[in-house]
Amino acid sequence: MQSIKEYHPSVPSRKYLVKFLQTGKIEKYKHQNLFKSVISLDEEKIVGGHTFLTTFMLGETKIDLKDRFLFIEHHYIPGESLEDLEYFIDQLKMVIKGNMPKGFILGHSMLFGEKSKIMNISTINKKMVEWLKEYNLPIVYIDHFKQIIRFS
Repeated sequence: MQSIKEYHPSVPSRKYLVKFLQTGKIEKYKHQNLFKSVISLDEEKIVGGHTFLTTFMLGETKIDLKDRFLFIEHHYIPGESLEDLEYFIDQLKMVIKGNMPKGFILGHSMLFGEKSKIMNISTINKKMVEWLKEYNLPIVYIDHFKQIIRFS
């Protein structure tokens, strides 16, 4: 059994999760604009998840992305680097060619950096923006460790 404190160490994030479990209500999204501006995501349709699974899902299904934001996050396998993440993003880009979303939502991705320390999320997001901004679509960040994302 895992402790809720391990994944939600702060009291406010635990309160948020407990409130969701008690009410089932998803709060308004708090996002950070990284490239282009989005005012609100609360009414937007969102699809996606882990880079590997999302690439597979979109490659095997006929999900139309034009009216959806594509959520992307990547959790490490020990030893993965930014170069490995770039490979996964390149694969995703090949799959969405001709089926572009309204924009991208970056989740709380995790990679190991030097000396096996978890890399700063800002460093990861900066690289992901660099790799995705060629599409000239909004790119925002939502810490999905602290917020519930409603997928549709």
